[in-house]
Amino acid sequence: MPLASKLAFQFERRLQFKGVNLFHAHAVRITEANQEHLFGEVQGTSRYPIRMTHDGDRLLVYCACAYFADFGRCKHLWAAVLEADRRGVLGEALKAGALRLYRDADPDDQRELARWEFRQPEPPPPQTQPWQEYLTDIRQSLELKKLKAPSWPRDFEILYVIDPAPSRVAGAIVLELYSRSRKKNGDWTVHKEFRIAPGQVGLLPDPVDAEAIASILGGQEYYIYTYAASSGVAARKAVPHTLALRLIPMVAATGRLYTRKMSSAELQPLAWDEGEPWKLWLDVRQDDRDQWKITGALRRGEERMELSEPTVMVEGGFVVARGKVAGLDDGGAFPWITRLITLKQIPFPDRERNQVMSKLLDLNVVPPLDVDEALQFEERRVQPRLGLRVTQHRENWGEDYFQARLLLDYGRGWTEAASAGRGLWLPEERVYLVRDSDAETAAREKLKELGLRPASEPATAWRLSLKSMPKVARELIHAGWHVEAEGKAFRRPGATKVDVRSGIDWFELTTGRPPPCRSCWRRCAAATPWYASGTALTDCCPRSGWSALRRWPAWAPRKRTTCASSATRRACWMRCWRPNRRCASMRCSSMCANACAPSAA
Repeated sequence: MPLASKLAFQFERRLQFKGVNLFHAHAVRITEANQEHLFGEVQGTSRYPIRMTHDGDRLLVYCACAYFADFGRCKHLWAAVLEADRRGVLGEALKAGALRLYRDADPDDQRELARWEFRQPEPPPPQTQPWQEYLTDIRQSLELKKLKAPSWPRDFEILYVIDPAPSRVAGAIVLELYSRSRKKNGDWTVHKEFRIAPGQVGLLPDPVDAEAIASILGGQEYYIYTYAASSGVAARKAVPHTLALRLIPMVAATGRLYTRKMSSAELQPLAWDEGEPWKLWLDVRQDDRDQWKITGALRRGEERMELSEPTVMVEGGFVVARGKVAGLDDGGAFPWITRLITLKQIPFPDRERNQVMSKLLDLNVVPPLDVDEALQFEERRVQPRLGLRVTQHRENWGEDYFQARLLLDYGRGWTEAASAGRGLWLPEERVYLVRDSDAETAAREKLKELGLRPASEPATAWRLSLKSMPKVARELIHAGWHVEAEGKAFRRPGATKVDVRSGIDWFELTTGRPPPCRSCWRRCAAATPWYASGTALTDCCPRSGWSALRRWPAWAPRKRTTCASSATRRACWMRCWRPNRRCASMRCSSMCANACAPSAA
């Protein structure tokens, strides 16, 4: 803990403020100092000897000023305390637990030394009313905070000057504050640097100046012992673009906005241009020798201005030219402006024009183009198909994970979204396909919602856990994405439908005859295995004389057979299609027995 922190509560705040100013002004001169004592002088109204000596838990202090003689502490002692901390002396006093101040003896003062320690002001006499004590404390506090109101000269003006060289270096409008006043003969004095304490800004006579300078200076820097409002500062600030958009038109309306030429003190007045902002255009032209060149210019409607004309161009931004301050809409292409100001033009031969256009259009930011007819092209905007390519990887410690990459298809095949450029150049068709940045951003947000984490910055690859893979693939496929893993594509399952057709009717009815009776139909249905394969066999229904065509096994004889009696017909059928069986014992017809015998053999 520094010595100033130990003694801060034993010095009034106003004495600390004044002592800090003396310390910053290098008013303390040390003649002798070590870890136990400090001797020196402090330059105030005159030179005052000061002395500090450590004695146990006491710090004996002395100053030759009249204020110390009356109150036992002063601003000179506080400045000496700060200097002791800076030099690292009085180390023994720092080791003391509770350090208290005592008045040291004056060699020329024979009065009895009185013990002094920091305390509140002496209480008022007993007859003083409490309300009077409270009002006295409030009055003293107000006097401590009150700043002396400056006396501004007659016809006082503040000038706001844009400095061109620092503005180009800082990339923002750099404003300097100057002031001037009228002489007795009516002429203006020479402008000089304007300094003002932040706490006095509100006391400026012009409310526009009060608002503008308060915005320029911003907040006050706070220190442990003082604050910046107690001293004046020179205002030379780089104004951010958002603040400058509000500040520059307001100051220009007062007629006190100026600029100056390089290496010149002469000021030139500026006005605010309320028109549309200037924009950068690229001109691609062919000369008489069939050589091409790329140049740049600022355009606004029908107006045109060369890049070498403005004295100040600030990114984001402002243009100072033709006695006015106008807006600049560079669209993120300010590097084009700085490069073309230096190079004037970018030439290339005619045989390389397609390569140049491909490289030019592949840049992330391309200003509006004005090209000759030989290089004109069509610009198309299409919505891409989205896809995801998944590959499996393994960490060094053996953990497996999936790595996914976003795929885009603009009608020319799948490409990774990490590829640079804002579109695809098709020289054969003279077409430029502009990438849909909104769709690509939405695709990346979709991946984040599904739990994928960017594996790099920017997000060219995504990390996917093993257990999340099925869910991610299912969600993306349902959303219409193309998902592939290790070269194989996932497909969305559809409805399953099976339709089996043999090409042959199971029952063919002979025309001109009535349908079979119900009992015969049941017997036919019981012979279902016959429908599988084979040739035809005609059976006669005994009741209706109806003939039905049945499917016979391939091994069965291909003949028309009719059993002798209807009682044995079904049994004959059941035996005829089974192998290794004889049907002679079933008393079927001789034709049926002869037909079955060869098969059974």
